[in-house]
Amino acid sequence: MQAQNGQRHTKQLNRNHRMEYRLNVALAVFVCLNVLAFILETLPSLKPYQAFFDRFEQVSLIVFTVEYVCRLWTSVDGKQNKNRLKAVLKYALRPLMIIDLLAILPFYLSFSVSLSVLDLRFLRLFRLFRLMILLKIFRHSPAMRLMVHVFFDVWNELLVAIMGMLFLLVFSSTLVFYLEHAVQPDVFISIPHTMWWGIETLTTVGYGDMYPITPLGKILGACVALVGIGIFALPAAIFTASFSKRLKELKN
Repeated sequence: MQAQNGQRHTKQLNRNHRMEYRLNVALAVFVCLNVLAFILETLPSLKPYQAFFDRFEQVSLIVFTVEYVCRLWTSVDGKQNKNRLKAVLKYALRPLMIIDLLAILPFYLSFSVSLSVLDLRFLRLFRLFRLMILLKIFRHSPAMRLMVHVFFDVWNELLVAIMGMLFLLVFSSTLVFYLEHAVQPDVFISIPHTMWWGIETLTTVGYGDMYPITPLGKILGACVALVGIGIFALPAAIFTASFSKRLKELKN
């Protein structure tokens, strides 16, 4: 009898996991459709379909609101009445739940403002926050959550690498400014202006709007470009190593 009960319990858990997986996939697809709609509605040729985009947004916000409320409701299952409010508040303050709230809050804020006497042009600001829906993918994508964990694992190393990049940027920009300012005062106006050249060179983009013309400036620019290839590859190497380590731990 106990063995049969155990098998039923295992089957129920597997069924629940499959249901949760399918729900997460469906919600992730829904999030992607929302972002796609947000992008497409800016096309002038699709302006006649603005009513469809608005209705789709409303339906989406209803779905996300129901999901948010259901997650809060199920978080207090088995809790006593006196502990329910505390449990709900604690669960609502989790990072993923805050992301869910940010995804739906702008809609209700814009709706409440539209009922007031404020200038309706103010509502355009809230449209920018619709992109917060994209953050919900972190909840429904194990790969995204893994990347977040990897980032927090190596953030100290990444901070050191970023500090080194900033030091090199300031150092190289200062040297080029003093080498080029005398011959190109309208281009290398100041060290902050020259830092734009430093970013272009360190990232090896080289837009061509600022470049040294003195021999020493050219030599320094070439050195900075070569060093930039390595210095910008360092954070990627740190992140990749930690990502591979996490993947091995999950497989084991």
